[in-house]
Amino acid sequence: MKIFITGASGFIGTHLTLALLKRGHSITVLSRNRDNSSKKFGGKVRVVEGDVNNISQSTKKIINSHTTLIHLAAFRSNWGSAEYFYKTNSDSLNNLISKQSKIKHIIATSSVYVHGASKKLPIDESSALLAKDMYGKTKIALEKNVSRISNNKHIKYTIIRPAIVYGPGDGASGMVTKLVGMLAKNQFFYIGNGENTLHLVHIDDLVQGYIRAVNHKPNNQVYILAGKNAIKLSSLVKMVQKELKQSYKIKQLPRMPIYAASFAVEAVFTILDKMLPGGFPIEPPLLPIKVEVISNSWRYSILKAKKDLGYKPSVSYNRGIKSAVKWYLKSNADPDML
Repeated sequence: MKIFITGASGFIGTHLTLALLKRGHSITVLSRNRDNSSKKFGGKVRVVEGDVNNISQSTKKIINSHTTLIHLAAFRSNWGSAEYFYKTNSDSLNNLISKQSKIKHIIATSSVYVHGASKKLPIDESSALLAKDMYGKTKIALEKNVSRISNNKHIKYTIIRPAIVYGPGDGASGMVTKLVGMLAKNQFFYIGNGENTLHLVHIDDLVQGYIRAVNHKPNNQVYILAGKNAIKLSSLVKMVQKELKQSYKIKQLPRMPIYAASFAVEAVFTILDKMLPGGFPIEPPLLPIKVEVISNSWRYSILKAKKDLGYKPSVSYNRGIKSAVKWYLKSNADPDML
């Protein structure tokens, strides 16, 4: 199958591209750095140099000669201008599809963040879209854009909403990488009592889900991809501590004062962002979304993906955390890996 991938150099994209190559697919990737991408994939992919926000006509022609487009490229941050968020996370898809396209299937990467901090668990694909942070909002916009393009150009789509992803190769901004790093430096504390649940997905399971979507006949569906089950934050922390050979007691801070303070911090930084030309360049140390992610309970239903795609997550948290901590310790010795 001829597959074009945006965001192939990222965490998910790298693992997915390598897995698709192993299965004999013909892969072309969009990259800002041709040499780096060619080296990363051992010269086995065709590399087209460019950016999703600035696509030349020649590049667009190449993209639309493929049968499947996997759109992974996105601006993943808790802070930034709304204009850039929407431009990159939603509107960029418009740059990729031409009027005369051979693309038959768009696999677009959204996020469980579109559901926001829902109190009704488990969250499934039909749950309300309650995102308040800019990343989640622009992923909602992406989903609407995918549907519009599908209707206008008669291209089938699959939308993937991954849970928080972790595993070897996750960068310094990854949630589990941050958790491991803070625990390693004795800087982590609970916001609340740590008994809230998280629902993550290991990169190997997520890649399996994408491959099943590639092989599945598309029918304009949305799928949540998460691990087999949720886990208490305290249990996750104990697993990390075990791998780090640590046993110190984690401090607990009251949730409500910190959550209230996060709104005040966000308000101050928003004012500064509007006052300064080009916006305020530093991400706030405390934001409502950050507090919610680490202190709320999260749980997702993957029944639809299991039923339709045959999705079968198999990586236990114990095995996944072992691999993530091992990679962190290795990358900490070699900062270029992060």
